[in-house]
Amino acid sequence: MDTPWYKKAGRGIHQERATVEIFGIILSRLSLKDAMATSSLCKEFRYMWRSIDSLDFDAAEILRGFLAEKDREVRDRKTLDYVNWVTRVVRQLKEEDGNLKLFRACFCRIDERYRSEVDEWVQFAMTRKVEVLVLEFLAGCSANFYLFPHKLTGFDSLKALELEFVDVTQDTLDDLVRNSPSLERLRVSFTHSLIKVAIIGNRNRPVALKSLAMSRNRHLKAIEIRNAPLLALLSYVGHPIDVVVENVPLLSEANLSYRSSNKDCIALPFSQLSSCISQLHTLMMDIHCMDVKVYKENHEIPELPNLKCFDLVVYADKCWGSLRMLTSFLKAFPRLGTLVLKMEFLDSYFSCDPRTSYIPRYEEKVTTYPHRYLKVLEIVRYRHRLNAVEHVRHVIETAIALEKIVINPVHWEFHHTGADRRKEHALMEEVARKGAVDMLKKEVPSTIEFVVL
Repeated sequence: MDTPWYKKAGRGIHQERATVEIFGIILSRLSLKDAMATSSLCKEFRYMWRSIDSLDFDAAEILRGFLAEKDREVRDRKTLDYVNWVTRVVRQLKEEDGNLKLFRACFCRIDERYRSEVDEWVQFAMTRKVEVLVLEFLAGCSANFYLFPHKLTGFDSLKALELEFVDVTQDTLDDLVRNSPSLERLRVSFTHSLIKVAIIGNRNRPVALKSLAMSRNRHLKAIEIRNAPLLALLSYVGHPIDVVVENVPLLSEANLSYRSSNKDCIALPFSQLSSCISQLHTLMMDIHCMDVKVYKENHEIPELPNLKCFDLVVYADKCWGSLRMLTSFLKAFPRLGTLVLKMEFLDSYFSCDPRTSYIPRYEEKVTTYPHRYLKVLEIVRYRHRLNAVEHVRHVIETAIALEKIVINPVHWEFHHTGADRRKEHALMEEVARKGAVDMLKKEVPSTIEFVVL
């Protein structure tokens, strides 16, 4: 007996829906450019890419080594092409419905010259009730940053906001925090106008924020956090500022990395975090800018019995002082399981000569104290110099339960896009890897796993 026509039609509709759903899943796993390219596959798929709910305008391939390009006209042309691409897509999708999970724009040298275009992107994202908004503009030394618009609406769905080389005023940020009840993650880096960050919750307006990160905001003077019951991560990198933290029961990860030549970079983090310091599991600090005389002083470091991971930026060429401070930290953190040492050296940030080698005069041998819980040591921006090797030796002597050493020669401050990396940096990293494998590995006991990234 033949199948009735209406059953055939129903079966066709179900098959078509299944095809659309499967194609939607495929689109969600493609890059934005690849998803747009599917419009040429067949007439039925021409507009299907417009249904995707994540707009990541990724240009990583173009950005690699972008800042090393000497021809300014070439850089400006690439920036203009990127801005035009984003604007074109935004205008194509203006009439589409549905909320956005992500809107991310990341490129170099996007500043006030493109204010009208970027304002259009932000308004579009807010209209589509975006959950995660990321603007990373890598404007470099330009003082003319794009200024984030004030008094926007549509923040009800916003869960994460990340701004880098985007200027934002005090009033704008206050409005963003006040009008974004679902905001869980806030990261602001390299701004000019921001002076204070205040996250203050109360019964009528609870704070949903779980992560707050501020980095190198030139005129920032204070961070105030009160009654933030869900906050788990607090991070600040830059000059010393006032930090007030109260009633943050879930805070377990803190980074107060002060770029200071005096003892502020050691004393301030502990005093400012005193209300919650005993609950921390991860702590990050920076002591590499300290004057040599400050290294020689006795610093009171509170005991942190619950700390499991310590991330420390050190001046490896100030070897004696650096190791002396490291010993003090290890004594104060008896349950520490992972130590990450990020190394700076006397040569400049952009020094690319792999033959550079500085051998210090040690003022005295640093006393070691056995540490029974430290199991993992990671060295970031390793260079095969005597100073760096001495740090590894010191930890091996101190950590009697050490199980693993990880050597990573890449500088932690390189941007994730690779825009600020040069060919010379890759050469330095390769020389460091070879030195670690050929020589440093011989000094590591066979019972310790040795990994070079």
